[in-house]
Amino acid sequence: MEIGDDFISAPGSIILAHDASTLWHTGKYRVQKTKIGNRVFLGANSIILPGVVVGDDVIIGSGSVVTKDIASNSVVAGNPARVVSTISEYIDKCEQRKILYTPDEKFIDLITRGEIITEERQNELRDTIYTQLK
Repeated sequence: MEIGDDFISAPGSIILAHDASTLWHTGKYRVQKTKIGNRVFLGANSIILPGVVVGDDVIIGSGSVVTKDIASNSVVAGNPARVVSTISEYIDKCEQRKILYTPDEKFIDLITRGEIITEERQNELRDTIYTQLK
C-alpha cells in the first residue's frame, strides 16, 4: 500500500490491499498494491478495494465503494463510486452556495497531526464554527 502526502481519512473508512474471498474455494487469496495520491480526502465509511489507484487531489464521498482507479482532480461518490465532478467544479459550487469556511488554526493542527479531540477542544472548535456561521 502506498499513501501520498496530505491524506485525510474520515472515521470508518477502509483501504484494502487484500481479498480473502477466494480462500475457501482455491486455497489462495488476492493481494494487490493499492495506491493513494497526494491531497486525497476519504469520506466516512468509504471503502477502497484492492489494486485501486487514486490520483492526486481527489475527494471520495462518504459511503463510497471505490472499485476502479480514480483520475486526479476528481470528486467521486456512490456504490460503486463514480465521478460526479472535478475538484474545481466542486469548489465553485461550494463557493456559490457560501458553504466554505476558514477553519481555526488549531483545527488544522488537529487534522494534520491526527490528535484525539478532547471534549474541551470539541467545544472550542464548535464555538469557532458557530461564530463563523453567524
